[in-house]
Parts: sequence; structure tokens; C-alpha cells
Amino acid sequence: MSMPATQEDELNETVLSVSNLTDTIKTILETNDDLTEFWVKGEISNFTRHTSGHLYFSIKDEHSQIQCVMFKGKAYSLKFAPKHGDQIILKGSISVYKPRGNYQILVTEMNKAGLGDLHKKFLELKEKLDKEGLFDQKFKKPIPQFPNKIAIITSPTGAALQDILNTIKRRFPCIKLIIAPTLVQGEQAEHSIVKNIKRLNKMKDIDTIILARGGGSLEDLWCFNEEIVAREIFKSNIPLISGVGHETDFTISDFVADLRAPTPSIAAELAVPERDQWFYTLKSHLSSINNILQNQIDYNRQFIDSISFKIQTRLKSTIDLCKGDINTLSEKLSALNPKKVLERGYSVTLKDSKQVKSCKQIQEDDLITTILHDGKIRSKVR
Repeated sequence: MSMPATQEDELNETVLSVSNLTDTIKTILETNDDLTEFWVKGEISNFTRHTSGHLYFSIKDEHSQIQCVMFKGKAYSLKFAPKHGDQIILKGSISVYKPRGNYQILVTEMNKAGLGDLHKKFLELKEKLDKEGLFDQKFKKPIPQFPNKIAIITSPTGAALQDILNTIKRRFPCIKLIIAPTLVQGEQAEHSIVKNIKRLNKMKDIDTIILARGGGSLEDLWCFNEEIVAREIFKSNIPLISGVGHETDFTISDFVADLRAPTPSIAAELAVPERDQWFYTLKSHLSSINNILQNQIDYNRQFIDSISFKIQTRLKSTIDLCKGDINTLSEKLSALNPKKVLERGYSVTLKDSKQVKSCKQIQEDDLITTILHDGKIRSKVR
């Protein structure tokens, strides 16, 4: 028995396709504010790491389970290797996989259960110390560019120490090093770090301190998040570089230190100059100085030559002028020479070796001497 046409038309208007229904469900779930970002705790089940790098698993408790996916980009930043049976806390949002009509959690963050409290404690201490000014840039001490002695606070058996030593040996092997063996994980580690910072600050010849250890989980690195360590770093009179963990790891020590390095090796690079580069720079500067000095010498030589030429020219002119003055004076003196007068026909008469200038000086029978230009005549006055 067929339905009337009108009833069939009305039914067709209310019937949804599977795709339309799935789209409706997807829209409702993915736009719900309570489901766009949340934290959930549970146990990992059916864990699979795909060759693409994506993680597929379920999270469950005693009564329910939900499928989850964590894509490669987010999975790369995980601080632990998740596995079946792990108790975890994850952050994500509800997503609907349309081809199968399944809803799942799109995971953006994931930590082992129990680490949530540590992360909260980390954020609370970070905020507290930040408000007190321990992270303020104005308190950061400059790292010496050419240190003479560097102290390294780290585990004597860890890979971080070898990375630091190899880097310093390669870059500037003549720098003196002090290794302060230190616990960098577990109970009493924070007290060991504080003790060594205090001890090194009592030494007067240390230029830089490197505080370092390799990567690890939040629990492994927790001693570097302790308040007593942060305050001791802040009190240090010696510039301190924090090189803790990997590039994605951040600790309270990183924020309060004078300089943060992403890894221990980079901490070593920041602490010492590169010898070959500085030799090249010094050689370049020396060449520039030599060129400047040579140019100055050449300029001074030209200046001296110019001054010398001016002096010689002026001296010659002065000598020639003096010679002219001497000749003029000589001619004047020569003209005043009595002998020259006598040569012109004049004579000089003397009486008792005194010149006779008037007849009144002469009396009869006086003996006089007449001087001519070519001889003398002695006479007696009559």
C-alpha cells in the first residue's frame, strides 16, 4: 500500500542524509564552548604510533573510553614516551571524523598523571618570582667576553659535562676550568646546587659560572625549579649561564639566570669566544692599524718635505737679502775709508800724531807729518 503523495513529500522534507546528520553533529560538538578546550584524565589503551608520526589511542576509566589522536607536530614536544597503560592528563578538543561518524579528542598537550600538580607549582613560583623582580633584565649581569676562568656546576658523570668540555676545547682551549661536582636530579639536588653556587662565589678569580644538565622530564629537571636555587642564582655575584635540558625545556633557573642557553653545549659557546674567529678579527684590525700608521707616516713625510722646502726657500731668500745689505754697507764703509779719500788727491796732516784741522794748531818750527795715499812727508814749519 503506497502513501499519499502529500505525506511522501512531507516525509522527504524531514529525512536527513547521513552526511547532513554527521555535519550537524560535528557542528554541535565542535562549536560547544565546553568541548573546544578541556583537560581530561585517564588511562592509555590501544596505543599506536603511526609511521607518519601521529599518535592514535584511546583514553579510558572504569566505565568509558574515548578515541584520541595527537598529530605529529604536537607529539614532537612530548617530554615522555607514552605507552599502553600509562595514566595521563591531556588537553584537547572534541573533533568528529566524518567518514566514520566517530567523535574523538584532538590532543594538543599530554603529561603523565601527577605532573599536572608540578606544572601548576612551576607556574605559581614563576609568577611569584616574576612579581618580585628576579627575572627583571636590569638585574642581569653581562657575561665576560674574554673570561680567564670558568666554573661548571653539573654532574661529573653526565653527558652535559663532556659536551661543555668538548665545546670549550674546540673554541678556546686556553681558558681555565673548575668543575663543581653536583647532584642534578632527585632528593638533595637543589641543596647541592645551592652549596656549590655559594662556594664558587667565595672564590675571587672566577669570571663565569655555567649551571647545566641534559634533558629530561619535568620531574627529572625539578631541582632547577626549586625556589632556593632560584634565589641563590639571583644572589650570585658571578655572572651565571643556565644551560638546562633541551631547547624546548624551560626551568625557573633559566628565567633568573643572567643568560639562558637552550642546551649545555650552547651554554659553553655563549661563555667563551671562538679563538680562530678572534685571531682573524685581531689580524684584520692589525692590518688596518698598519695601513693607518703607514698612511700617517707617508702624510708626515710629505708634510716634512713641504716644510723643509719652504724653510730652505725662505732661508735662501734671507741669505740673499743679507748679502745685498752687506754689499751696500761694505760700499758705504769703503766710501768712508780715509785711504780712498787720499787716493783722490787729498792728504792728512798730523802733529804729534794728532790730526791738524786748523792753521792755529801750527807754530813756526813745528814738525809735522803729511800723509798721502802713497807715503808720508815730514816737514818743519817756516
